Amino acid sequence: MLVSEFTFSPGTVTFDPYGTGTTICGDVDATGAGVLDLPGRSVVETPDHLSLNPGTARFSFGARIALTRGVGAWNVMQKGSWGDRQWKLSIHPVGGAAPFSCRVSGSTGILRVFTSGAVVAADGAWHQVVCARVGNEVQVRLDGAIVARGTGPTGSVSSTKSYLVGSKGSGTLSDPDQYLGLLDDAFVQVDLRTGVAEPELLPVEGEATAVVETEPVLHSGDAAERTKAAGHRTPIATSTAGAWAVSLWSNKSSLTSGWTAPTEVAGCQYQGSAGSGRITPLAADSGGPVGTLSYGGLTAVASQAGTMATMWTVVLNPR
Repeated sequence: MLVSEFTFSPGTVTFDPYGTGTTICGDVDATGAGVLDLPGRSVVETPDHLSLNPGTARFSFGARIALTRGVGAWNVMQKGSWGDRQWKLSIHPVGGAAPFSCRVSGSTGILRVFTSGAVVAADGAWHQVVCARVGNEVQVRLDGAIVARGTGPTGSVSSTKSYLVGSKGSGTLSDPDQYLGLLDDAFVQVDLRTGVAEPELLPVEGEATAVVETEPVLHSGDAAERTKAAGHRTPIATSTAGAWAVSLWSNKSSLTSGWTAPTEVAGCQYQGSAGSGRITPLAADSGGPVGTLSYGGLTAVASQAGTMATMWTVVLNPR
C-alpha cells in the first residue's frame, strides 16, 4: 500500500496533497521540471499519521535525488528521532560522491546499514535511493538493485514524530545536516499483506558489504542516594536472553579508598580512584549472559560511608 508519495508541480512550493497538513518551509524552490530544489534550510513536513507507522509490516521509503551541490552528511528523509523508534535515509560524504545508510529502529532492536564506498557521484545525475525492511533484513537499494543489506531484529516501528523530507524538521533548519540538491517522487510504502512473496531484486555486480550498526545499550537504569551509608545497591534494568550487563557504583567521599564488590561479580571488576575528596568508582561486568527478565539489585560496600552515591545498571545488546 502506497501511503505517501510527493510529486511537485512547477512553481508550487506550498501544498497539502492529502489534506494531512503537509507543508514546505525554508529556502526551497519547485523547478520548471516539477522537482524540488533544496539549497539547505528546507523541509517538507507531514504530521504523524497511522499509515506512516509500519509497525512490524514490510515497508520501504525513498526518493529520486540528484546531487547538484556536492555531498555532505545529510538527512534525506526520516520519521522518528535518534533516541526513539525511527526510519531514516541518510547520505555520508566520501570525496565527491555519496554512500548512503538506512536506519530502522524498533521495539526489539536497531539496524543501520551502510553502503561500503561511494555509490552516487555528485554530478547532477538522477538516481532512485530506497530503504526497505523485509522481515529481519534491511536493504539499501539503488536504481532497483540491492547495494547493501544487513540482518537483525527491529520489531515494531512507530513514532508520533512528523514525517520529514530534507532535514530533521522546521525547528532544526540551522543544523548542518540539511539535504542540498534536487529531489522528487519521495514515497513511503507499507505492505500489510501476509504470505506474499517479496519481488526478487538482483544485487549489482560487486555488491557492497553492509555494515550493521546495533546500538550497544539495550536497557539501563540509574539511581542516586543522599542517605549516609556504606552499602549501595544498583537499580534493576530489563534484560533479554544472551545479554551481558555492566554495573557501576560511585561514591564521593574524602575518606573512601575502595569498594567490596558483591559476590555475584567478585571476579569481574575494576576499581579506580580519582583521588581524595573526589569520586571513587567500582565497575563490574556480569561475567556472562544474564537472565531473560531483569538484572541488577547488587549491593557493593564502600570503605567509608558517604552521602553522595550514584549507581548504574547497563544491559548490553546481544551481538
